[in-house]
Amino acid sequence: MLNFSKLSTYLKNESSLVQQIVPIPLRNLFLKINCSVLLLFALAGIPNNILNILIFRKLGFNSNINIHFLFLSTIDLICAIIYACVAVIMLDMSGLIRLPVDLADAIYLTAIVLISLSTIGSWVTAIISVERCCSVVMPVKVKHIFTRKVTICLNAGMVIFQMAIITVNVTSLKFRVNKPLNDGRLQVILVYSDDSLYIALLFWGASLITFICMATVVVSTAFLGTALRQRERWLESLPFSANLSTRVNNRKVARTVVAISSIYITCSIPGVVVLLVLFAVPTLNPFAPAAESLSMVLSTFIQSFLAFSGMANIFVYLNMNSKYKEYFKNLLCFVCAQSRMRYGSDCS
Repeated sequence: MLNFSKLSTYLKNESSLVQQIVPIPLRNLFLKINCSVLLLFALAGIPNNILNILIFRKLGFNSNINIHFLFLSTIDLICAIIYACVAVIMLDMSGLIRLPVDLADAIYLTAIVLISLSTIGSWVTAIISVERCCSVVMPVKVKHIFTRKVTICLNAGMVIFQMAIITVNVTSLKFRVNKPLNDGRLQVILVYSDDSLYIALLFWGASLITFICMATVVVSTAFLGTALRQRERWLESLPFSANLSTRVNNRKVARTVVAISSIYITCSIPGVVVLLVLFAVPTLNPFAPAAESLSMVLSTFIQSFLAFSGMANIFVYLNMNSKYKEYFKNLLCFVCAQSRMRYGSDCS
């Protein structure tokens, strides 16, 4: 158990009894930079993923890849909203903006949700990569293995599991609202948290799964690239008219999966490296009181990469999915037409 009632107070107070590894003024500077970038990516990710959800819903559920991308876009949308909230709270802590309520301790709650949502995203990405590998190795059997029902059950099962972890963790927290402080703001304070339960659930139920999924994505992406080239050479030996559509479709889907997986891997590497360094160097223990400021700076740095990952997928879909691009253009034309009718403006 850890009492957080004084957490935000001593982190904001340079005269704190606990000397921080990263001084408060330097922490505030890094938070202003990191959280401004995080807020930018998060705000860009919200409309991007709303478009993804609308388009993949329109494309239908006949293809497993559409189901996966719909799940992934939904998770990215929720994460983008939470990242925006985190960025605003942290910018308030840094002194760049001023909120009517001090929500510093609410970061603890957002961390619980973000870790579980990131696990779901990693799970979906891993399933996509494995399924594509199987489609290259055994293209006939894969349709009977990864049916639409199996795909939905795999994704929904992980969502339910992570929602259970979030629920258990959230119900163990106790918040209270303090009376206005000297600056006239209310303060939301986390007064109780079962840290042993928090760490156990998030490590065994979320973080460990994320690491396994990431390793799976790395291996399967490398395998997919190699296997795809071999299969391409085999298809080229067949009559041109008989294999053209198959080759083009396989190449587009595989390239999309490789691109999505590559973005995921690249944007996850900073987080993995930071965590390994923090736990390898005893003086940088993220759970130590002296490392609180350092943990805040590094967490916003990591989240900026993850927010970019969730925001950038739309560009992959536009470049590599012709049906997505067609529906995207149709949707924009519809929006433009509605704008002209309502505001009388032109849309080029």
